[in-house]
Amino acid sequence: MKLESILLLFAQVVTCVVGLAIAKAWLPDLRGAWIEGRAWGQPAVWVSLGCAFYAMSFAFWMLVLTRAELSLAYPVSVGATIVATGLLATFWLGEPISIGRVVGMALVILGCFLIIRT
Repeated sequence: MKLESILLLFAQVVTCVVGLAIAKAWLPDLRGAWIEGRAWGQPAVWVSLGCAFYAMSFAFWMLVLTRAELSLAYPVSVGATIVATGLLATFWLGEPISIGRVVGMALVILGCFLIIRT
């Protein structure tokens, strides 16, 4: 995979994971605001920002598909997203992480490495 494709794939994963994390962090507040009749406050702005990041990830993904083999880009994208989401959810959102998840993430990283090397 060329450097340009790797950078685009990195941008796709980062924007996807950040968008998901922002939306996840603010959706409970948005729900509460919606129930209270004040849906257009700060929570809506943050959830919208999360959605914008997620939409940007799709745009980066389309660029990746124009430059890389699908059989290489897709597994690496999904694997990197799984690992990055797990780490961000643990360290930013405070979600618990088990040894099983850590081992699973390590296996995903190993799988991605093997796919890239072949």
